[in-house]
Amino acid sequence: MTATILITGFGPFPGAPFNPTEPLAVELARRRHPAFANVRRVAHVFRVSYEAVDRDLPALIAREKPQAFVMFGLAGRTKHVRIETRARNVLTRVVPDGCPMMPAPIFATICAGGPLRLPAAARRVSSHSSTSPRCAARRSAHAGRY
Repeated sequence: MTATILITGFGPFPGAPFNPTEPLAVELARRRHPAFANVRRVAHVFRVSYEAVDRDLPALIAREKPQAFVMFGLAGRTKHVRIETRARNVLTRVVPDGCPMMPAPIFATICAGGPLRLPAAARRVSSHSSTSPRCAARRSAHAGRY
């Protein structure tokens, strides 16, 4: 049985004229490796806007029917890779998106009536990723404010 993984990144935005998550998502989907023998990998790069993600993500899920997601984001001031262990159902007015647009209400949820937080299955992250000299990684329960 072939599993499908949706691998996403983002394009450039104000303050980040080059977003490394774009080539990272594309390369991870393209790269050949024995561990991916029975895995169909689908890459998608979002335009940095609330509207684009709201439109594209549900369509991608419906079309590709992924069993798992790997969603990359850029935290420019962080010196390590953050592996998020919690998804937040929150739109904030802290930072405009790349359009630039702000969500209308001061506080709103992405999915009305949904839980404010969901745990992610990041507990299975390989321990060598956090000790590698090439890629320092740490678990994080907070994706930042955006």
